Amino acid sequence: MGRIVKKDMARNSWHSTLTDPIKFHIWLETNINDIVYWLLFGSILSIIFIFESDKDFSFFLTLSGSVQMYGFLIMVCRVFKARSVAGMSLNTFICCSVALLARVFAIMSHDGYLPYDSSGDWFYHLVEIIALICSVILVAFITKTFKTTYNKSLDSIKWWHLVPVAAIFAALFHPSLNRHSLTDIAWAFALYLEAVAMLPQLLVFTRREEIEHYTSHFVASQGVARLLSFLFWVFSYHELNDPEAESLALVPLSLLPSHPP
Repeated sequence: MGRIVKKDMARNSWHSTLTDPIKFHIWLETNINDIVYWLLFGSILSIIFIFESDKDFSFFLTLSGSVQMYGFLIMVCRVFKARSVAGMSLNTFICCSVALLARVFAIMSHDGYLPYDSSGDWFYHLVEIIALICSVILVAFITKTFKTTYNKSLDSIKWWHLVPVAAIFAALFHPSLNRHSLTDIAWAFALYLEAVAMLPQLLVFTRREEIEHYTSHFVASQGVARLLSFLFWVFSYHELNDPEAESLALVPLSLLPSHPP
């Protein structure tokens, strides 16, 4: 009952903010920096799309990676500015770091999972590497730099509960676009792990009375990234599938986001 009341209050609050000019102006002033950051990000992506892209549908993969990377980058900046990791899940960022490392390994030496678009020649690699670096930095923030602000008791879904399961699924069910077993498994492992990586963070959300807006923005950006990736693989499935890739049919299902965008 309490959760239903809170959801109704949140819905009414949003409606009130959008319909009341004074409240909307206050909200705009409070969130102006976030709006500017995302507009700047959109402008940079537009430039990349115009000058470094073939306008191929596979740019959706580049777009997905870019949104994910930007979410990590904003998170690093926000945490550094706030000098606090309150409300963050260490286990989520460990899972993200492991998943990104596996995907970078899969795409650096083979091109089976790269966008056919020319942005896949270098830009896609770049955003994945930046996302990995940012995720590792966030792990360091939580475990070292700002560890006194981390609430371990709220973060009860451990990374070692999720990583082995994803590894087993990847070994059993993986595509073969790279035609190289190790990198094919690594790519599938990253896919499966990312599908559940936000679960620890979502659990932390449910146990806190207040949710930091930068953390919620991060989770939303990861949901949008998963949605874009999902759209690409669903609409490209018949083109990419072939009789030799017997387990490829299982892959698109795992791209469904584990949390709402």
